[in-house]
Amino acid sequence: MKLTLKELIIIVAVLTFSFPVVYVLMMLVTGSARIEFNQPAKPKKDDKELKFMKLSAKKDSLAAVQSQTFFAIEKQKADLDDEKKRMTEQQDHVLMVEQELEKTRSDLTEERKKLEKLVGQSDELDKKRIKQLA
Repeated sequence: MKLTLKELIIIVAVLTFSFPVVYVLMMLVTGSARIEFNQPAKPKKDDKELKFMKLSAKKDSLAAVQSQTFFAIEKQKADLDDEKKRMTEQQDHVLMVEQELEKTRSDLTEERKKLEKLVGQSDELDKKRIKQLA
């Protein structure tokens, strides 16, 4: 079956023009597209639209109390931060003092060992003298 150039051009033209028609028909059938003959409805306003607070004495007093509470909480946070900083500084100081105490203890034990050694040598010398004199 040989197709001539004229037949090929006709087939391509029919396919090119029929595809959009078939595509739109399928969209209408599946509900992805629809045709409306009426004017479009006005869009609904968003329910979550920002509403401004009406000023009243009660709301003003509540706002003042809430702002005082907020500032009190912020001050309390700052005080806690200061206390935490002071506690860490104090803890560092305690650790430093403990290290110095440990160093002093080790120095004292070394000195005691040296003195015991010297005392032991002194005792030996005393025993040798007593033997020599005897």
